[in-house]
Amino acid sequence: MIEHSEPTIPSMLLPSLDGLPAEILAQLEKLERLDEDELRAVLLETVPRHTQKQISRLLQKQQDTRLTNLEQMQLTALGRQADIVMLRKARAAVLLRFRGYQLPTLEELQNQTSCN
Repeated sequence: MIEHSEPTIPSMLLPSLDGLPAEILAQLEKLERLDEDELRAVLLETVPRHTQKQISRLLQKQQDTRLTNLEQMQLTALGRQADIVMLRKARAAVLLRFRGYQLPTLEELQNQTSCN
């Protein structure tokens, strides 16, 4: 007899991670093993201010003139870092909702982030 294991309901309902690079996929899959408090901590993650400033500076320069190859590579890498933070936060929020937890409002998140 062939055993057929059905995926768990949350796995079936979670948004697909298909098409993401392996390194990002691994980070997002690790979130599924975190408890509520750890997921809430992920919701509070932010892109570091110095990274935000570097991205802004490079984007402004890109509008004003052409970026060097090095600057373009830096912008791409910094953008990827920011994307990972946002993907982690989004995945943590989805996991919390699927587990039945109420998510904080944007205002509550901003207040908690500014306190840390």
